Amino acid sequence: MFITVLQNGVERKIQCNTGDRLSDILGDYLHLPCGGRGTCKNCTVKVDGSKVLSCQTFVKKPVTVKILDLPDAQIVKEGISRNAAFDKDSGVGLAIDIGTTTIAAYCVDLATGKIVASLGELNMQRRFGSDVVSRIGCDHTLLHSIIAKQISSIVEKFGYTFKKALAVGNTPMLHFLQGYSAKSLAVAPFTPVSTEMKTWDSTKLGISQSFPLTVAPGISAFVGGDTVAAIIACSMDLDEKTALLVDIGTNGEIVLSHKGRLYCCSTAAGPAFEGAHITHGMGSVEGAISKVKIQNGIHIETIGGKPPVGICGSGIIDAVAQMLKYDIIDSTGLLDFDFHIKEGIYIDQQDIRQVQYAKAAIYAGIETLARYVKVGYKDIETVYIAGGMGNYLDIKNAAYIGLFPKELTDKVVFCGNAAGSGAISMLLSDKIRKTAKKLAAQTEYIELSSSSLFQEEYIKQLSFSKV
Repeated sequence: MFITVLQNGVERKIQCNTGDRLSDILGDYLHLPCGGRGTCKNCTVKVDGSKVLSCQTFVKKPVTVKILDLPDAQIVKEGISRNAAFDKDSGVGLAIDIGTTTIAAYCVDLATGKIVASLGELNMQRRFGSDVVSRIGCDHTLLHSIIAKQISSIVEKFGYTFKKALAVGNTPMLHFLQGYSAKSLAVAPFTPVSTEMKTWDSTKLGISQSFPLTVAPGISAFVGGDTVAAIIACSMDLDEKTALLVDIGTNGEIVLSHKGRLYCCSTAAGPAFEGAHITHGMGSVEGAISKVKIQNGIHIETIGGKPPVGICGSGIIDAVAQMLKYDIIDSTGLLDFDFHIKEGIYIDQQDIRQVQYAKAAIYAGIETLARYVKVGYKDIETVYIAGGMGNYLDIKNAAYIGLFPKELTDKVVFCGNAAGSGAISMLLSDKIRKTAKKLAAQTEYIELSSSSLFQEEYIKQLSFSKV
């Protein structure tokens, strides 16, 4: 049988079988941060006029399904960049940062190093879960075909014939790109199939246009080529200063440079700061509440100045900081009543817990790494904050809730999509590609899952302490 699907005024007919789950039928049209468990409610659609969760709905007869319009995603494509010479070549190259949530792509003039065009998209794999662990449990051949199809679409949108390309991403994302199973990344001893730099004929990976595609080298199972690219973009390898790099995302990658050496770790922070597993949470899209302040009432700012439709990571941090400041929650995170920000948008007890888990993981990762290297916070000269949330993040509120140490607030540099900038540098320079390979091999990885220090600090940081 066929169902009728309406989206943005376009009508399509999709064939399916009786008993098929609606979210499986709709596939790429949906975002399922919870992996289809019915908890995030992001897959809500209208079936014959009634709202339902598509992941919990099974089709028994021909119906008309309306997919609710999603606001435009505000994906950060700009970032800090390395000042370095590059190989002057002819033609156009493609640099692509494959994130768990978003993909940023850059069309680069190989002769001048200038970005000719760029675009950002939500990762179409997101319907299999907002975190990499959810996706690792899925069929890797399916995830591979989805990312290959999306890159092919991006190439088509740019409309150029590419001479070469370079891709960065975390280790699971690069596994899926190359068609590797990522199941070994989810169980001890967390062994990747490969973290080596490798160049493919893109068509071998299922991409429609043929060009040499180099995959950036990674460091470990959960510190990948995107972190190596960010290290390069922030020039953390060029001197012996003590600097910290923190990528606040589903997996909080943290890098510490000290006396010419690099150390790193990865914390399973969860997707709360990307809006997932939050009752009214959402990504950085138009209409997402990005700032919250209590002053003679509750005052908000939204992305794009649009009417509020939900709350994104920076807004969640602001809201929790304000709730803590005005004793709406206590040090344990106890919330006696839902905190209503705007009509229909509120934060509940479970949301507070998700924030506690996430902020404790990031802080504990920083503390563990600093103590492992025997570095005090006063010795850290610069703190690079990477990722899209940096565009809206109030650093003092982040420190206030215990996302990272208060001693570091005056040392913060927001570096945007450092992974994308590093990917461009690697695309343009063979020397920098060799540097990336060297950095990946020499950076010392600290496994937090077996660290008693991390576990102790994580438990400690679950509570809020006013600073």
